Amino acid sequence: MVGLSRMLLGFTLAPMPLFLLLCGLALWVGNMSGATEQAISIALLALVTHGLTLVFGLPAHIILDRLGKRRLWHYLVAALALPIVVIVGLFLVAVGQTMTRGAVGMETSALVVAMLIVPCVEVTAGLFWLIVIWRTPERDTVTNATLLATFD
Repeated sequence: MVGLSRMLLGFTLAPMPLFLLLCGLALWVGNMSGATEQAISIALLALVTHGLTLVFGLPAHIILDRLGKRRLWHYLVAALALPIVVIVGLFLVAVGQTMTRGAVGMETSALVVAMLIVPCVEVTAGLFWLIVIWRTPERDTVTNATLLATFD
């Protein structure tokens, strides 16, 4: 039960750096005049950041847990997979647009935003690892220790 509560806490707190970055970008770029618009946009950003963490982070955590990969660098490398694919795709789109039109437009700014998000994704993975994995015993270790204590 302790593992489940730490996992819920990890999935709740770990996406906060990405959420704060997106909120800052939305408030800086957008012309939101009313408090209602700001509240709706912040709620949507929370839904997006936590949703992305659940959609991509949960399967990555399950796969790493099943494979027995519990080190920080395992989680950091796994967290890089999606942003790298997005950055490479945006770069290829920007190169294609440059070759056909001769000008770089919205793709470049999207690429810059994607490059800003990569450190936040890495911080998210690191925070998740600190909350959920760090200082928790592995499943087999706890089971074996309990069995040894039972038969002593």
